[in-house]
Formats: sequence, C-alpha cells, structure tokens
Amino acid sequence: MELDWSVGEIFRALRQHALEENTIVIFTSDNGPWLAYGNHAGSAKPLREGRELYGKAAYASPLSCNGKGICQPAPSSMNPLMTIDLLPTIARITGANLPSLPIDGRDAWPLLTRQPGAQTPHEAYYFYYQTNELQAVRSGPWKLYFPHTYNTPVDSLPGRDGLPGQSVKVKIQTSELYNLENDISEIHNVAGKHPEIVQRLNALAELAREELGDALTGRQGRGVRPAGKASFDF
Repeated sequence: MELDWSVGEIFRALRQHALEENTIVIFTSDNGPWLAYGNHAGSAKPLREGRELYGKAAYASPLSCNGKGICQPAPSSMNPLMTIDLLPTIARITGANLPSLPIDGRDAWPLLTRQPGAQTPHEAYYFYYQTNELQAVRSGPWKLYFPHTYNTPVDSLPGRDGLPGQSVKVKIQTSELYNLENDISEIHNVAGKHPEIVQRLNALAELAREELGDALTGRQGRGVRPAGKASFDF
C-alpha cells in the first residue's frame, strides 16, 4: 500500500508541475523476493526461488517504462535487460556523454520503446554473486548454471514478522541447463540433451572470466580494477 501511494505521489507531482510530457519514469527492482523472511518475503511464482538463491526469481524482476509519446503501451516483452543497461540508455535519451571507463551496460532504448525487431542488447548476461563468483550465464532462452554453493531457507523454520528464518547450504554439483522459453520455473535440467548449447554458453562464460575473473574457477580477470571511492570535502 505504501509503495502504491508513493509512486502515485511521484506522478501527481509530475502532473502538478507540468512535467509529464518530458519525463520518463522507470520502475523496477534489483532482485526478487527475499524468501528467508517468510511471511514478509512475497513470492515470484512461477519463477524459481528468490533473492540470494540460484533460481530465476533471484535475479528476475519486472520493469515498467512510462513516458508520454516515448514508452508506448504494448504487450509485455520477455526480452531481458539488466539495470546495468539503464545508464547508457538514459545517457542516449539525455544526450549525456558516457565515462571513458569501460561500461558493462548497453543502450536498450529500442527495446524499451518497442521498436520493431528490437532485441536484448547483449549476446549474453552474466550472473555474478558472493565474491566475484560467476554462477550462471544466459543467452537467449538458455540459462546455464555452474557448480556452486548457495543458501536456501528451511521450510520448517521460516522467517516471520520481519525476522529471517534458518537456512542450509546446498551445492550444485554439475552444470544445469534450462530453456526459459518453455520452462520458466526451471524444473527440467536439459544439459544432457543439449551438449552443443552447454558448450556455447561455456564459451561465452570464458569471455567473462577472461575479463572479470571468476572466484569459482580461481580466475583473475584482466579487466578487474579497484572499485571507485567517493571523496568529500567539508
């Protein structure tokens, strides 16, 4: 209820100040529901699991773009993009120059504006978690998970009323492949049926490991650099 109200207040302010015609509102989230919090967690079903886990619901969240004459009403699209794509997309809209440093995101404006034939701007998306662990890669409808360990809630000891429940560690022993186009709940591991897809996604993952590294395979990427730090003068 509070979320609905606060979003409504944003749109009310835009109307009040006659800013609707040149304002784009992008509404999204950085992850799915945090299932460890039980009755405060929410649900992303039929997607698998939730935040901090390894299923699709950990990373997937809806995105809505609102802008008069810009983001056209249209049927929903299953083409994915990531929040890393918002920076170059907004830079294009505003005519701003991107930093000279490498930018992981790409311009997704054609996808947001439903231009004919628009597709996801990347050949693959990479899912890093923990301390630089490359846990999965997605290309088109295919998603390949690599062996790794993750926490999952204990159903018999759920979180409640704002406090997290207990969890246990689970290890994925071998790579798992899912076709998200016809198996959105990631129930059927088809790695054994599509070795050629597994090989292609592994090759894409190697590109990421060369650039960004991967703690799961002990790789140090050539493009890894210290995180930026803000400085303040008082």
